[in-house]
Amino acid sequence: MFYFARLLSCSLLYLLPSTVFSSCQENITDQISSYKFKDYDELETIKYSPPPSCIFEISRNSEAADPLHFYFSKPPQNSYSIAILCGGSQTRESVYSSIHLHRYFQDEFFDCGCAVVTVESLGVSSEKIDRDAFMNHYTRSARIQDHQRVIDFFSQKPPKGWDGRFVFAGFSEGGILVDHLSVKYSDCCAASINWCGGGSWSWRKELWSFIKALRQKEPEAFSSDFSRSDYDEIMKEAYERGSTTKEFMGMSYAYHKDAMDLARLNPEDLKAPYLLVAGTDDSIIGSADEFAELAGRVGAPVTYCRVEGMGHLVRLRSDIMAKNFQWLYKVLWVKSDV
Repeated sequence: MFYFARLLSCSLLYLLPSTVFSSCQENITDQISSYKFKDYDELETIKYSPPPSCIFEISRNSEAADPLHFYFSKPPQNSYSIAILCGGSQTRESVYSSIHLHRYFQDEFFDCGCAVVTVESLGVSSEKIDRDAFMNHYTRSARIQDHQRVIDFFSQKPPKGWDGRFVFAGFSEGGILVDHLSVKYSDCCAASINWCGGGSWSWRKELWSFIKALRQKEPEAFSSDFSRSDYDEIMKEAYERGSTTKEFMGMSYAYHKDAMDLARLNPEDLKAPYLLVAGTDDSIIGSADEFAELAGRVGAPVTYCRVEGMGHLVRLRSDIMAKNFQWLYKVLWVKSDV
């Protein structure tokens, strides 16, 4: 569960809400370099500074003084959709810049005729990480709100060449962001992909399923007498206190409370094609199965890619990822005869 896109050249390092994309130069002089990191340990040592021309800044909200940063890279096509790419959950010990996910899948989205946007959480940039600031702000709702501000910005200040369509794609927790964004922006959502982000289960149920699987793999992760009742008591306390200073599983109580409050997606609310990807060896496969079954009953536009023998890290399955991007290309650019 805890795992977890060339460019519009611009004369400005920071793009404020009053600045429009048309003010940017049209000549592409820099681009984000694509790179597929091997594992998350490697991210501890990777040093990468994106070209200033693709780093943008807008106001976050009235409650947070720190601005919101995002990365935007544009494909060579004259007309393109914009893919909002959302990474997975993070803990205090594993906080990484979204630029790494951006670089990992940039080429695949370009091949699908999509520009790529990734959004940084408060306290995180490609240059440095403030773990305390991150933990004090990090919840699923905060991430959703940050992405909404970026999406609203693009809608209000459309860049040249954008066809007005969004693609929402996310891994693990990012899949939950995708669910909410797909419904809120259904009028301009062309397609959505939820990679291993579960489906119908509550956060409390998904987390317990993850813990059970983790205990089998790493028995030393919990004391031998740690029980479901112990877990329920911790989650009850987390919900009641909602503290940013107390943590469980590397996440604040405030995060857990927010995750428990956040509603899961009703497939009947989906309007655009939606791809759900899950592995049978993932601890939350049951959540995806339930969602796919419900989607089928109500006739929702859901395609279920259920992969035998795959765990949570779908990005390691290049064969599956290739098929998923083929699906996206067809949805975006191949006209149906039906």
